Amino acid sequence: MLLLPLPAIAAGAWVGAWRNLWAARDWRPFLFACTLVLAAGIGLGVSIWPYAIPGVLTLSETASAPRTQHIVAWVLVCILPVVIG
Repeated sequence: MLLLPLPAIAAGAWVGAWRNLWAARDWRPFLFACTLVLAAGIGLGVSIWPYAIPGVLTLSETASAPRTQHIVAWVLVCILPVVIG
């Protein structure tokens, strides 16, 4: 019952994007398309949770060692501003 809004949101976003393709405001179809992709991603994530490989490995079993995660996090903090800027 909790997953019922996801297909409704996706369908509404698709209809909204289609109806606003020829509208004067260009940001509306983009916003609806982003909503559609977000609903699809959330639906996919919820459908396989908590497995990274469905039925075989959970996310905690596939995670790297904590030290490796710290290194990756620090590299991300250092490199992301360079990539964005």
